[in-house]
Amino acid sequence: MLKNHLKVALRNLRKQAGYSLINVGGLGLGLACCVLILLFVQDERSFDRFHENADRIYRVVLDAQPSNAPPDRFALVSRPVGRVLRDDFPEVESVTRLNQWGPVVKHDGQYFFDDDFYFAEPDFLDIFSFPLLEGDPETALVEPNTLVL
Repeated sequence: MLKNHLKVALRNLRKQAGYSLINVGGLGLGLACCVLILLFVQDERSFDRFHENADRIYRVVLDAQPSNAPPDRFALVSRPVGRVLRDDFPEVESVTRLNQWGPVVKHDGQYFFDDDFYFAEPDFLDIFSFPLLEGDPETALVEPNTLVL
């Protein structure tokens, strides 16, 4: 019986080739779009979820509306925002700020440049649970001019 159904289906596909091509192409395009949307949403929801308190970590962004450009979002806010959040909102448990810096480091007479250096406040390791290669997260970043790897 399955053999007869397949024969009839193939005959109809050949008889109405253009209509069949549009239907099969539309189905394939629709499935591909659904898979791409699913992968995008999965990636967005998994971003930085390895932190212990990922559901309680928020990022402050600035919605900018320049007069001669389209609106944009920046993860840059002025320095007093952290202090105001900490002082005026009791719901905020902890605040940390990051500032990217690209220094030239000299070691044994060789110079190294790396743009993945960040200035961070001591609360950074209380909020984020990055694994340290060496050192204690409780005492790291407490003193000025300290480094965390």
